Amino acid sequence: EFARLNVMLFVMLALCAQLVVWLPERALFLILGVGVSGFAFAQLLGLRLPPTPARRRGPVEAGVALVAGFFGGLSAVWGPPIVLYLTSLGLDKRAMVRAQGISFLIGSLVLAAAHLRSGLLLGPGGALSLAMILPAVAGMALVLAVQDRLVAERFRRATFFVLVLAGLNLLRRGIFLPAASPG
Repeated sequence: EFARLNVMLFVMLALCAQLVVWLPERALFLILGVGVSGFAFAQLLGLRLPPTPARRRGPVEAGVALVAGFFGGLSAVWGPPIVLYLTSLGLDKRAMVRAQGISFLIGSLVLAAAHLRSGLLLGPGGALSLAMILPAVAGMALVLAVQDRLVAERFRRATFFVLVLAGLNLLRRGIFLPAASPG
């Protein structure tokens, strides 16, 4: 059902992942800062995608896939636009989980292959990625423990507030990053 969305997403992930090694650090921080803080701020304001009529699904899916693949290729985070779109369709819980699972699983494999090609997962980058698996799992466990103690809406708002701060920090780093010395 979401083949068009996923194929476009996977192609964009593979292409945009190659930009990570070509973009100047400053540009990468600015692009990600705008994306992260913009998305999180929009969520804090309660902005949602309107329901997508069947006749408009093609263009909407294309736009969502392009945005998700662009940011996903640069940051390995493509979920928010996908989830926003799937939510706008009013899918039941099982269909939503199934659609997300396919996008996230295959997208992760595509991104890993793309970063093997770009060289980011070879050498020190790959070793660091492996070393960070345990802290990432520990962080997820901590979040799950805290999540159960908070009211869902409060947890959601706290998450987006932290994301706004993280995005603003990326912007700060992009703006105040010292210029690279020539040659």
